[in-house]
Amino acid sequence: MRWRGLQDILLRSPVTWLALGAVAARLVGMPLWDPPAPDARRVEVTEAFVDGLAWLQGERTGHTPDAAERVALAQGYAEEEVLFREALALGLERGDTIIRRRLVQKMRFLVEDATPLGDPTPEALARVVTENPRAFQGEVAARFVQVVLPADASTEEVQAVLRSARAGAPEDAAGLGVALPTPDPEGALPVSVIARRYGAEVAVAAEAGPVGEWQDPLRGPHGWHLLHVLERHEAPAPDLADPRVAKKAEALWREGRRGAVNREAIQRLMARYQVVLPGPAAVATAEVSR
Repeated sequence: MRWRGLQDILLRSPVTWLALGAVAARLVGMPLWDPPAPDARRVEVTEAFVDGLAWLQGERTGHTPDAAERVALAQGYAEEEVLFREALALGLERGDTIIRRRLVQKMRFLVEDATPLGDPTPEALARVVTENPRAFQGEVAARFVQVVLPADASTEEVQAVLRSARAGAPEDAAGLGVALPTPDPEGALPVSVIARRYGAEVAVAAEAGPVGEWQDPLRGPHGWHLLHVLERHEAPAPDLADPRVAKKAEALWREGRRGAVNREAIQRLMARYQVVLPGPAAVATAEVSR
């Protein structure tokens, strides 16, 4: 389901279709952009080009176009090409914000595609982990038992059960409350799992409350909770030997590196132009270009 949502987003993206066009061009052996024809009034749609259009149509719809649909694709492209050339002849692209943004978007895509990132070194990944502590922060885990009472239980009833629980062994207290799936006393649960199962209030008490004693009653989504934390494990330090940590570190490295590489490439393009900006913007641009 998650993949289907991502697929829908990608298939609606113009950048995706530009990339798919490049793939189709490679597959059918045609250039991504046809060179200008000697005769500007001639519009030629080759069989190879129609193959590419049919491939894109099949990817978008899941249906391979038949002969009649291929003819329609060719005619539609020819009509679009004629209108496109006439629009350029009239200068309709000038001053159009949407066209400007689309061209800039395509240019950013080409810049990104033309600047490979390489592979991160172990030292680079270690720096990512050090510089992004919150991204790699582990979870506290707690081993506990609890007694759950109905939400409409009176204060006197809750306190009476709490006294009974404190008088005996923690593992024997579960029968004092209502039927509710309780954690295995032999295994610790991460606080995120505790929150999903028993509510945020119980998770906070398991993470930050006292260990080795029955805590004061607290209200949760299931009613009154009496909690006894048997053991708590602090969040482990991130270890790049863990594949999950390594994968996240590499993803963050690539994200940061991609931004830096793209900025460098765009600065090289800007260096080809004489850029004149007003006041503070001119100073900031000069500092960046140094």
